Amino acid sequence: MGIQPRVKTQSEPISELTKVTDPIKIEDTGGTQIDLTTKQQLMPLAVASQHGTAEAANTDILATDITPTNTPCLFRIMVMLETAGVFSAQLKNGGTTKVLKFNTAVQLLASCAYMFDLLVHSGDTVNFQTDVSGNVILRVQEIVGGVQ
Repeated sequence: MGIQPRVKTQSEPISELTKVTDPIKIEDTGGTQIDLTTKQQLMPLAVASQHGTAEAANTDILATDITPTNTPCLFRIMVMLETAGVFSAQLKNGGTTKVLKFNTAVQLLASCAYMFDLLVHSGDTVNFQTDVSGNVILRVQEIVGGVQ
């Protein structure tokens, strides 16, 4: 007949929560277990930071493309353009570049901060552009293991 559900007839105290003692692990793409028990391993990695740098229209903002360290992961991007414009990522993989326009390709308002997430995988490199010249504040963090 199967297992019958237990019916509570009166209130019962909630038992004390037990501390997790087993390591938290995820499996990387190669099948290896990665131990994520230390706080350091879950900290976002700062991968790019520019503060009020003058940028030319339709030109890569970063001197070199950024590459994820722990794939798959996401890049969390905070950007502020001092001149309203469309902000995009140049996602490169296998010699092919795809332009990913953020904010549904609508101009970001001048002097307003925006945050975007971009999923990145093994073999990806990323850079950013804006369609207008002007000063840009840009921060990019790699969020490891999808922990947000």
